Amino acid sequence: MSGDINLTQKIYNAGDVAKLLEVKDSTVRKYAQTLEKAGYQFYKNEHGYRGYYDKDVIAMRDLIKFSNHPDMTLESVAKAVVSTNQVDTIQTADTTTEVTQEMSKSYDSLLKEFQDFKDRQIQFNQLLITKIEQRDTYISERLEKRDQTLLESIRLKNKSN
Repeated sequence: MSGDINLTQKIYNAGDVAKLLEVKDSTVRKYAQTLEKAGYQFYKNEHGYRGYYDKDVIAMRDLIKFSNHPDMTLESVAKAVVSTNQVDTIQTADTTTEVTQEMSKSYDSLLKEFQDFKDRQIQFNQLLITKIEQRDTYISERLEKRDQTLLESIRLKNKSN
């Protein structure tokens, strides 16, 4: 019902819709005009030509199906189809909002998990750096002691000779 361009859907021309609905092109145009008078909005390009989305084809299919009812005029059926599509659009918008909110919560939760992991990783890295520095200090001290002991042994040996 909206005039928005949905880039993920195919746009049909009147001939395509006529083939899908098994009616003439002129009938598609007549149905489109009737639906527009009832408040339905079709996509129109910069030249004013209508383009039909899947939802528009479904609306026309409903129009055809219900217009065969003996107590209904084409105009009253068009109003019913428009009203049904408005409810569907509102429900879709509500569902979209709910999904967006759920995705936002999920994203926030994931972001918090990631931040917690990052903080733990930073703490771990700091602990690891401290341990490596302690080990390096220990090794340096041990090597220094060994060198001193070795030098002392060499001096003593040289003195005794």
